[in-house]
Amino acid sequence: MKNEEARLGIGEPLHLLNYCKSGLNDSGIIGYVVLGSTGERANLDEAEYLQVIETARGAVPESLTFIAGAGQQSTRGTINEIDGAAKAGAEAVLVITPNFYQPAITQDALVRHY
Repeated sequence: MKNEEARLGIGEPLHLLNYCKSGLNDSGIIGYVVLGSTGERANLDEAEYLQVIETARGAVPESLTFIAGAGQQSTRGTINEIDGAAKAGAEAVLVITPNFYQPAITQDALVRHY
């Protein structure tokens, strides 16, 4: 697992989470967001995405909210990704708006998507 963690660069986020556990968890925060819209999600395949969520969830106390970024260009893909994130430990998701089809992204289309 150590080689896999190094390949994915999981050591750095775990270092940050361990730092947070040393005091931030008791500072009044209510939770964490992993792989938000400015995170590295675009550079991860599905297995890597789920591994990051599982690893981070294991480092975050159950008493704190755990949110994962999610979202694909299609509604079906987004639903599948949200399903995987939930199974990997996310309590909620921060869903990005599909951006590839800008001319088709009307207010009505977004309402149907979400």
